[in-house]
Amino acid sequence: MSNVFRKLIQKEFGIENYYNYLFRYQEIIYGDRANELSQPQKQEVYNHMYDFVVHKDKEALYMMKNRLDNALVLVASIRKFFGVVLLSYIISMIILFTAPISSTMLAVGSLGVSVCFFAKLSEYISNKHCFLDAHLFKVYKDILIMVIDNKNKGY
Repeated sequence: MSNVFRKLIQKEFGIENYYNYLFRYQEIIYGDRANELSQPQKQEVYNHMYDFVVHKDKEALYMMKNRLDNALVLVASIRKFFGVVLLSYIISMIILFTAPISSTMLAVGSLGVSVCFFAKLSEYISNKHCFLDAHLFKVYKDILIMVIDNKNKGY
C-alpha cells in the first residue's frame, strides 16, 4: 500500500519521474556524500519539478494546489483518527469475545475485524514513515506555491 504523498507525486509527475526523484533523494540522504551541504542531485530534482510545473496555466496550477491541499488533509486525518480506529478494533474484539455466539461466527467476525484493522494499520504506518516522500512533497509544495505567486504577480 503506498502513501498519500507518493500517490500525489506519481499522479502529478508520472511514475518514472517519481522513482527518478526517489532514487536521487535516497542518494542525497543515505549516500556516501550525505553530509555535504551542496548536492547537485537535490538541485536536479528541484529544477526538473520546476520545469514541469512552470509551464502549466493558472487553472492547472490551482487544480494541482487543490490536490496538494487535499493530500495534506488526508494525511492529517489518517494520523488523527488512528486512535479511533484502534479503539474501535479493541471494542469490537471485546464485544465479539463476550457475546454468546458460535465459535464459527466468532472466528469469522474476528477475522473480518482484524483484516479491516490491519488494512488501516498498514495505511497509517506507510503514511507515518514516508520520510523520502515527505521531502519530495515539500519540494513540490514549495515550487507550486512559488510558481502560483509568480503567475499572480504577472512574471
